[in-house]
Amino acid sequence: STMQKFGLLVFCSLGLMWDGIPMVWFDVPIATSRYFVSLIIIIFLVTSLVFRNRRARKWSLWETIPAAFFVWIFLVSIISSSLFYPQPLNGWLFAIYSVVPLLLVFVLRITAITADDLIVVINGTSLFVCVLIWINFLTDFNILADFQRQATTDVGLERVVVYKTQISFAAAVYFQRAVTGIRIADVAKNGVLFLFIFATLAVIVESRLTLAALLLSILIFVIFFLRGRRQFVVLASGSIMSLIVLPIFLWKYIEQFLRYENYISDDQSIQWRILTTRYYNNIFESTYGFGFGVMSGGVERD
Repeated sequence: STMQKFGLLVFCSLGLMWDGIPMVWFDVPIATSRYFVSLIIIIFLVTSLVFRNRRARKWSLWETIPAAFFVWIFLVSIISSSLFYPQPLNGWLFAIYSVVPLLLVFVLRITAITADDLIVVINGTSLFVCVLIWINFLTDFNILADFQRQATTDVGLERVVVYKTQISFAAAVYFQRAVTGIRIADVAKNGVLFLFIFATLAVIVESRLTLAALLLSILIFVIFFLRGRRQFVVLASGSIMSLIVLPIFLWKYIEQFLRYENYISDDQSIQWRILTTRYYNNIFESTYGFGFGVMSGGVERD
């Protein structure tokens, strides 16, 4: 339907704009792009509420839970910023955009988008971003300069960190389709797309946590959801292919692991995560488990 096509366009736009694409190409900060996304979501929320009142439609569980969670975070932010960490309104209110995506369910309600449609959106936008990443990597078109980050494990290496969660999800979907496909053409197509996305994650994005999550999800799927001869074929062929894949894509990570005497204590990236966990644990302890809600330094620092 026309509304469904409109919904697909909306979700493609929201997903890309949340990471700043294409706004950063017009010198618009990523935070500003996310404000715009939040504004669109709020417009859909208001529209959904207006139509609900006119039609006397009841709230579903899938609407109630994210809405209640959003209200809870908002209330925690008010109380925390008044009692535990006193600050003016502009010290935290501008960061509320970070939890507005909880209300995306109301966009789903208006556009009648299904779960299958969302998978199409994530797969399509992920492939689009992967193409941009490779263009940025192989050519002089530095179109993703705003997303380049200094690697903590390799001095001089700049990773491209953009859309990595969605890309890893798309990789898992294409793997599942490849190993469960019936037609040879579908298996080959999905297998090639999986390898393309996996290469993007391993060679350019270089997020160890994302790669580990992807590989773990693949292993769980093969062990618990594949059955019979297909499971045996996938495990056997996967073991053989790993002898090729590991040296090409993953040897760098294995070498890093072997280089340290104590991987957890010597790796700077892991240490930052440990320090972050301790820092926020102390906050929850000092607020009696209440938390801190959302925090911001204001528009100019958000």
